[in-house]
This record gives sequence, structure tokens and C-alpha cells, in this order.
Amino acid sequence: MKKLLWFVGVAALLVVLGTAVSLIAIPVQKNSSSSEPTKTNAVQISMPTDLGGKWESETSDTGSKMVAKVENGTIFVEMYVNNGYTGLWYGTFDILQPGDNVMVSKFIDDPSHFALSSAKTKEFLYQKGSLVFDFSVMGTRRTVELKRA
Repeated sequence: MKKLLWFVGVAALLVVLGTAVSLIAIPVQKNSSSSEPTKTNAVQISMPTDLGGKWESETSDTGSKMVAKVENGTIFVEMYVNNGYTGLWYGTFDILQPGDNVMVSKFIDDPSHFALSSAKTKEFLYQKGSLVFDFSVMGTRRTVELKRA
């Protein structure tokens, strides 16, 4: 009987030691309902740039100033000189998509928006908060920078 008790005691001790060694060697995994928050990567959404509104250039040395109005998918650019003004461009204008900075406007023939330009399209560049375009008069080319008014 003494041998049997000794054998059961040694077997129980081996089971306890084996369990302890296995818990140390292989850590217990936490279940998914643990109190630790799940980490996720945030997704940044890029929104289109809405260029709607009034835009103006600084007054040049010659006293001229460009003013553009962007609304309802159109742009109307006018040039003011002294006490007079005239339309330069009237065309389409879309919302600028994320990552884009160039917009190609197509001329709109509308008698209520007189425009001197004879071009079929005009490029507008959006950079650093400014709307930039080129125009030429009698062979002289000029770059115009407009800022939100």
C-alpha cells in the first residue's frame, strides 16, 4: 500500500509540474471578448475641391482687374478696366476631383454672357489656393492668378 501511495503522489506531482511547464511555455490566448480595444487603421477620405464662388485678381499696373464667378457648373471671367468691363470667358466648370489640379473648361455660346475669347477650351490650374489661367490679347500672353474674394 505504501508503494501505491508513493506512486500516486509522484504521478500527481508530475501532472502538476507538467501543467505548470505547459502554461509557461504556451501562454493562454485571450478570447475575442476581452476588454482590450480592437485596433483599426483609419481611412482618410479625400473630398473633391469645390471652387464655387467669386474669384479676383490683384489690380495690375495698367489698372485692369480680373473677376471670375464660378456657379452651377459654369465660370464667367470678366476684365475690369477703369470704369468699364467686358467678358473674357464663359464656359463649363466641374468640381475638381481629389488629386487633380487642372480643369478644362469648354466654351458656352450664350448671348447673355458676352465673352471675347474665340477658344473652344480653356485650362484653369488650381494651386496653393489660387485659380490660374492664361489669356492673350493681340499676341500678348498673360498669366492671371485669381484668389477667392
